[in-house]
Amino acid sequence: QELVNAFTEVNLSLNRMGLLDRISDYTLTLLVQDEIQHHILKTCRGNFDTQHMQNLENWLEKIVMEWLTRIYNNGSSKVDSSNAKIRESIAYFQIKLKYFLFEKYANAIIDQFFNIIIEFPDSQPAIDYLKLCMEKLDLRNHLIETLKTNLQTRLLHQGVDTNDIITGYVATIKAMRHLEKSGILLQTVTEPVKEYLRKCRQDTVRCVVTSLIEETPSDLAEELARSENLQAEENERNAEEMNNWQNWNPDPIDATIETEKSSPQNRKSDIISMIVDIYGSKELFVNEYRNLLAERLLTQLDFNPEKEIRNLELLKLRFGETLLHNCEVMLKDVRDS
Repeated sequence: QELVNAFTEVNLSLNRMGLLDRISDYTLTLLVQDEIQHHILKTCRGNFDTQHMQNLENWLEKIVMEWLTRIYNNGSSKVDSSNAKIRESIAYFQIKLKYFLFEKYANAIIDQFFNIIIEFPDSQPAIDYLKLCMEKLDLRNHLIETLKTNLQTRLLHQGVDTNDIITGYVATIKAMRHLEKSGILLQTVTEPVKEYLRKCRQDTVRCVVTSLIEETPSDLAEELARSENLQAEENERNAEEMNNWQNWNPDPIDATIETEKSSPQNRKSDIISMIVDIYGSKELFVNEYRNLLAERLLTQLDFNPEKEIRNLELLKLRFGETLLHNCEVMLKDVRDS
């Protein structure tokens, strides 16, 4: 209590002489910023399914600002309305610390964004807040560099199976599209993933085709099942864009280089089209499907032609009838026999 009394007395004397801000401003700011960072990590690390900003603001107001008020106000948490200097000092701290809180919470989300991608859509609240922050803070470069590094160290190495890399790529597409509809950030951060799959994983095409037609549920199989509604969804999206034309925003000014390799249409492609775009050729996937289908026809005694015909019809919606004509003939022969 003696320390508290001495601390309060010193603050009061410095404030009367007009020296409190000059002497303590920098130290107080560092102290409080360290505490804010510690509290954000303790509260939010690994917890992405809840929006924490309201709780963080309440904590800042009730704990931090009350403590700062006591320092400037002779140990009392209530400021006399007639004391303009104290109110001005506290208001200055409040604005500065609230901005710092927003920025550090957004950076904490970015630092954990790889985990947020893996947990999407459960982690949607964290992405929603980051989307709000990116409208007010310059966070694009930090997000791009951090996510590229995380993808490189945690996904793109020999210890990760090709199927898991593809699953991570699909999850990244879904999460990044929720963050930014234009697809610019998505194209930028996933370019190393596409290059790695293209150059370092020779089984990419087979893994993709197997995932498209396998019995067990997978993200790609679900995407293929959506092929029947693809045109309707595209028309609905175009109609929504036309109706909301007043909310249109141009690409960010730093997106010129990022978008040289991709047209706006490519950036809005569906997931399967983006995976096919890794190689830039539908023929590779169609040939792999034909080989895989031939293996199944020759080895599976309990072959189900109806299911394969449905898969073929869905693939025709994606790749066209001409490329899949041979597969159609193969299945017709099996069905007729």
